[in-house]
Amino acid sequence: MEKFKAPFLPFGAKTDASAKLRVAAFRAADPNGNGLCSLAELETWILNVLMKEYPKDSATKAEPGRDLWSLFRPCYVRAFNDAKDYKADTGKVIEGTKKSTADDFVSKGEFRVFNAMLVVYASMYDAFSKIDGGGAGRGGDDRKIDLSEWLAGYRGIRGYGFDALKALSGDAAAELLFMKIDANRGGVVSPVSFTS
Repeated sequence: MEKFKAPFLPFGAKTDASAKLRVAAFRAADPNGNGLCSLAELETWILNVLMKEYPKDSATKAEPGRDLWSLFRPCYVRAFNDAKDYKADTGKVIEGTKKSTADDFVSKGEFRVFNAMLVVYASMYDAFSKIDGGGAGRGGDDRKIDLSEWLAGYRGIRGYGFDALKALSGDAAAELLFMKIDANRGGVVSPVSFTS
């Protein structure tokens, strides 16, 4: 998780230095220069950033950048959706499209938020994945946390800094929190429920 987040943290900060970094980064993320990034464009940009930061090992053929990109891919749409709605949109249909508006894309002014949310959702997804399947990696996990997995694993994610976990005084409180997260009372928590 820390490796994934490291290249994106500077783009999400509210500093003058970060603002300068974002100018070049947004230019790279917006290949057609229209001032708007689609989810596909941002996914490609994330891949390029990770591949540059963690290049392919010519000896082993390992691709750590691509592996990180694949691992955290479920986070991208969540960050995208939060960021694209950050600034108000006029509702004007973009020329050359049937019904797309600026609100369907991440603008330059929303790019900082996209990067900040990318880091947040990566942390949440990593925490979710540690509990799903008992934390033994992500292979074979069903992308659902049931109550027994939650009770066995919630202590292991306390270090992530989630406010809801700080106040837990034991398994009874953890079970109540699980029921709150499981809003539809289906008995399991999905990644979407966990990050909502």
